[in-house]
Amino acid sequence: MITGGGLVSPNEDAKVAEAEALYNQAEAYINEGKIDEALKAIDHSKQLNPDKEKNKAFWLEERIQKLNSDDFMKETLVNMSDDDFNLLKNGELKTAFIDHEKLNSMFLNKLAKNADKRAEYIAEIAEQKRLAEEEAEKKRQEEAAAKRKEMIEKQFSSWDGSHYGLTEVIKEGMHDPKSYKHVETVYWDMGDHLVVRTTFRGKNVFGGVVKNTVKAKVSLDGDVLEIIDQY
Repeated sequence: MITGGGLVSPNEDAKVAEAEALYNQAEAYINEGKIDEALKAIDHSKQLNPDKEKNKAFWLEERIQKLNSDDFMKETLVNMSDDDFNLLKNGELKTAFIDHEKLNSMFLNKLAKNADKRAEYIAEIAEQKRLAEEEAEKKRQEEAAAKRKEMIEKQFSSWDGSHYGLTEVIKEGMHDPKSYKHVETVYWDMGDHLVVRTTFRGKNVFGGVVKNTVKAKVSLDGDVLEIIDQY
């Protein structure tokens, strides 16, 4: 046998036909309310014909998964309008939540059996949402803190810890900038700015090497805004 894709063996044709038969058998099981048997037939059908686009057993399995999903059941009850909920309790709700008549009918029965737990599910899902939002906010804060830390650390030399901007300002005010020797730099994060203190050695106007300390207000971008103290 020749198709657009090339040769297909009679054995392959037989497998496809058997897979179709098993799909039909699964449908029959569903009509009898035998979901476990239907899933077994579906699994066998998928093995014989694993082409998801051509084997309807895959489609049917997805509908059964929705029927069996407690999360889907809870979300449906929680998101249901009060009018629909009253119809459900009175056995009058006809909404198609699953696009398969028998499975949808079974799902409506499942909803009705769990209707008394709706308030519990609403509270449960609200708590899950709260925890998810809390986790998302925690992650956002951690990312912001990491970004802030990275931005601040870029202002300092990874070699000796000196602050690039403050070092330039200090050298500009020195009698002999070439004699500058960094000793120590520490900083305090004040929220909207940093306070940076640098201790260094250098030659004074008399040629002697002296130790000095400069404390400055620095922006989060690394610009020296103000010299607070020097001694």
